[in-house]
Formats: sequence, structure tokens, C-alpha cells
Amino acid sequence: MIRLGARESASALEKAGAVTDALEKSGHAVGLEALSDSIEVALLEGRIDVAVTSFLKLPVDLPEGLVVAAVPERDDPRDVLVGPSGEAVTLRTLERGATVGTDPGRRSALLRAFRRDVKVESVSGSIEERLARIETGELDALVLGGSALRRAGREDRVSEWLERTAWVPAPGQGATAFVVRAEDRQGRAAASGFADPPTLRAVRAERRLAANLGALDGGHVGALAVPFGDRLRLWGLVIDEQGGRAVRHDVTGSLEAPEELADLLAAALRRRGAERVLRRDLP
Repeated sequence: MIRLGARESASALEKAGAVTDALEKSGHAVGLEALSDSIEVALLEGRIDVAVTSFLKLPVDLPEGLVVAAVPERDDPRDVLVGPSGEAVTLRTLERGATVGTDPGRRSALLRAFRRDVKVESVSGSIEERLARIETGELDALVLGGSALRRAGREDRVSEWLERTAWVPAPGQGATAFVVRAEDRQGRAAASGFADPPTLRAVRAERRLAANLGALDGGHVGALAVPFGDRLRLWGLVIDEQGGRAVRHDVTGSLEAPEELADLLAAALRRRGAERVLRRDLP
């Protein structure tokens, strides 16, 4: 029996359900637990064997005794624009003064940078709750993660997929981590069948960049690493809260050295003024 755990959000449980199906098809007996508390605590207490979680929810420094055993092939990391049903609206064609709902932090800052003439409103709640605010006329559009919309079965509502190297995603966006206890061979073996090593290295580069810049939550830092062959290209973005100041750069290096590549990019972003963008107390 493999005891699988995921956070009790609809998106997390949908992802864990697909993992459950795959494990059962490979001959495992699987029990799935929806967790209201920390997945790290559930693992350390032995209540679950494998945690399936978005990298966006995972701390950079896991508690001692826990490891990321596998990272499957990544979902599409791009953010999307959602407009009224049936309307082909884009970020460029939004009307002046439109009210656009999104998360605070990176997405809000990018909205202000790209369209200073729209009203940005922080939103929360489920995908369906957010979409409903467009239908009632409270919002003219939404910006959210495309993979979350896809998992909710509402990809049909996408008006525009936002270009990933201009509208840089959050570090680890669209990627899933399989976390296990370090000494649990059965848990490691169960997770290994989902591993995609290039994706793991890409996510390691993105998270290292964000951690290096002191903003792992991705609030005002974007990072995207794309493997090609034995190479890895890494884009980085640092943007202030109001979208008025931004620093961008990208570097390419060996796929086998993602952390070194991230450190190289972090240094380049600092030379271009990243710390002044992130820290409001600096001139």
C-alpha cells in the first residue's frame, strides 16, 4: 500500500487522482489522503508515504529527512488571460479602465507594467468562483495560471496564453514535486516512475535563482528554465510592486549545472539593479 497525500484543494486532488490512477495501473494499492495541514508534517509523522504537491507550495529548504524523489514532465507554465465567455479579448485589446482580477505580487506587477491604464484587483477563491465574477460583471478579465485552469477542466475559457519570456512565470510554476522520506525506499521507487530529469533540473535552476535573490515565493521574481538537448536557457525577471521598474536578463549553460547557471543569472540581474527593484528602501 502506497499512502499518497495532497493538499485538499480541488486542483491538488485532481493532480493526485491522476497519480493514483497511474500507480494502480502499475500494480500498486494506493490510498489517497486530502491534507488540511502541512504535507511535510504528514510525511514526517508517517501518515503518508508520498506527497504530491505543486512546487509553488514547496519551501526551498525541506525539513531534514525529506527529499524530492521525482519531478514529472511539466505542465504548461504560462499565465493566461480570461475574458468574458465568447469574447476574443487579449492583453493588448482590453479596454482602457478595464478591471482585471489576479493574485497580488508578480502577476499584479506585470499587469501594471504592461497595461498601466487598467484597474488591477486582487482576487482569491476557486477557479469557478473567480470565473463567476466575470459573468456577474464584477471583473472584465482575469489573469491566472494556465495549468490550474486546465486541471479544472476550464481551458476553454482561455482568451490568451501570455508569452512566457515576456510575461515570465513564477519559479516552479506548472511543475509538480513528489516528496518522500529520505530513507523510504518504497516511496522513492513508487515516485521514480514519474521522473523527468530535465524538468527537475529546470526547476532547480528557477528556485535557486529566486532563493538567491531572496524572493522564493515568486512575489516579485519570475523565472523560467527551458531545457534543449544538453543545454538549459534560464530567463529571470525582477519587478517592483507597481510595475514601474523591472530588470530582465537570460543566460544559457549546461543542463547538468542548473544551480551554477542560476547563480550566474542572479549576479547579472544584481549588476542591472535587481536589489534596488526588490528593496523599496534603496534609491
